[in-house]
Amino acid sequence: TPCNSIAAWNGAAWSPLGSGITGAVNALAVLPNGQLVAAGGFTDAGGVPCNNIASWDGASWHALGDGFNNVIWSLTVTPSDDLIAGGMFTASGSTTVNRVARWNGSTWLPLGTGTIGPVYAVAALPGGDVVAGGLFQTAGGTMVRNVARWDGTKWNSMGGGSNASVLSLGVDSHGD
Repeated sequence: TPCNSIAAWNGAAWSPLGSGITGAVNALAVLPNGQLVAAGGFTDAGGVPCNNIASWDGASWHALGDGFNNVIWSLTVTPSDDLIAGGMFTASGSTTVNRVARWNGSTWLPLGTGTIGPVYAVAALPGGDVVAGGLFQTAGGTMVRNVARWDGTKWNSMGGGSNASVLSLGVDSHGD
C-alpha cells in the first residue's frame, strides 16, 4: 500500500495516515492530546494545504496555523506541553520566527530573535528550557557556536559550544 511519506505500523503491517503527505517528513512529535505532528518540506497533508507542518487527529490532517516559509528539521514537546520547531524557516505567516518557534495552540511565536543559521535539532530539558543545535554562531545576539539554550526569556551559551554542526540532541534520564 502506498503511504505517501508517512504511515503507521499496527504490529503486522504499515497503513497510510489518510492520503498521506506530499513531500518530505523530517520530524514527528506527539502532542499531549495524542495528535501526531509531522513536519518537513511539504505543502499538502491529506489534501489539506499546509506549510511544512500538520497534525493528524486519528482521522484527518490539519494545518498548524500558518506553518513556515521553509523546511522544518526537528520537533520537540516541552514539559509544559509547548511544541517547538526548528529548521530553515524565517517566518510563520507575517511573524518573524528565525529558525526556531513555539506553537501556542493557535499561532507560532518566536523564541527571542532566534538563530542566524539553520536549526537541525531541538530538545526539551526537564525544567522547560529548550536546547537548539545546528549551524549558527549566534542565537538572540549571543555567541553560542552551534548549540544554545533558551531559558524562556533569552538564549544562553552552553560552554564553548561546538566546533561543528549539531545534527541531533537527546536528553537522558538525569536531564542531561
